[in-house]
Amino acid sequence: MKCSKNNLGYFIGNSARLIKYSMNNQLREMGYDLTMEHLIFMKILNKSDGLTQQEIADFFSKDKGSITRMISNMEDRNLLMRIPDKIDKRCNLIYLTPHGRKMLKELFKVIQEFNDQLVENIPGDELIQCLSVLEKIIIKLSNKNVVHTTNNKVEMELCHE
Repeated sequence: MKCSKNNLGYFIGNSARLIKYSMNNQLREMGYDLTMEHLIFMKILNKSDGLTQQEIADFFSKDKGSITRMISNMEDRNLLMRIPDKIDKRCNLIYLTPHGRKMLKELFKVIQEFNDQLVENIPGDELIQCLSVLEKIIIKLSNKNVVHTTNNKVEMELCHE
């Protein structure tokens, strides 16, 4: 398939897919039964423990059922726990377990090394410009409600770690 150099969506989508695939392979090779999505989930909770399932579903732009399955899977592995909200008994608040925090702490170095490898041959000024453009796209789409998040502060904090 031939793609135009101006087809930004293709390049962003393809880059995201390849990054996800590479990170998932690296985690599997290291013996971790986790995906990049699990790591992002854990990083969100590390920054803002006690989010509702709906807030997490909104962040990932996924339906609540998909998030419930992911939470159950991660809960079975003792990475996180659900605690009923004291104010609204219909809601569960999601927290990292001590085991989940420990595992995430172990993986911070792996994540940093992976990110460093991604950009190792890119000059600093080009990387800064690329990140600036991508941030503008995220802000533009977030303001148009294309990205359905209830907690943009958490999202932007994750990007700036």
